Amino acid sequence: MEHEDIGVGVTRPMRLELSDGQVTLSASWKTVDERRRGIVRLADGTTARNFRDSYEFEIAAYELDKLIGTNLVPPTVERRWRGESGAVQLWIDDATTDFDRREQKLQIPDVLRWNRQVYNIQLFRCLTYDIDYKNARNTLIDPDWRLWAIDSSRSFRTNKKLVDNTLGHFSRTVLANLETLDFDTLKERIGDWISDDRIRAILARRDLIVERAAKLAAERGEGAVLVP
Repeated sequence: MEHEDIGVGVTRPMRLELSDGQVTLSASWKTVDERRRGIVRLADGTTARNFRDSYEFEIAAYELDKLIGTNLVPPTVERRWRGESGAVQLWIDDATTDFDRREQKLQIPDVLRWNRQVYNIQLFRCLTYDIDYKNARNTLIDPDWRLWAIDSSRSFRTNKKLVDNTLGHFSRTVLANLETLDFDTLKERIGDWISDDRIRAILARRDLIVERAAKLAAERGEGAVLVP
């Protein structure tokens, strides 16, 4: 299997070339599974309690993304390669990062569509308590200006609060899907990669998101808060 170091990212992912003899695709390969107990100071100066950075969370993020219909995370599965377990995630070809878009001051062709995608990314990163949620390099933009959320390996903290309290717009469809989540469903879909306490934290954050959406809709009107 052809492979190369990507050259960016603290988790040192690799790029693989996958082929079944007819179709060839690129994918990222991540094996990180770091655990540190107590209060940990991160490279950006922030702190985290009982820090974990794991490829398993990449898989859980993809499965959760499908459940709630945000459709942001590239297809991701668990595989073994060269004696290690890891996450294989489809490579988004010809993509740029949101960081580069800002640096280059690229013009967004469809602002309404863009904003709706941004709302979903903000919600998803709150739901998963992604401590890297401010990192614009973790949002990819493909040639069709579709947004993709990558690098979820530092998500799924046990915190029962929102990592970002500025959520102001919500997809009606995603909210409806959020409301159907329960412990048993999450346990079945992501329990192989996420512990029970992390599942309970997802549900606690879900409740906060739904409550915030209802509160803002009552204050500002549904049309100003809820989008298709």
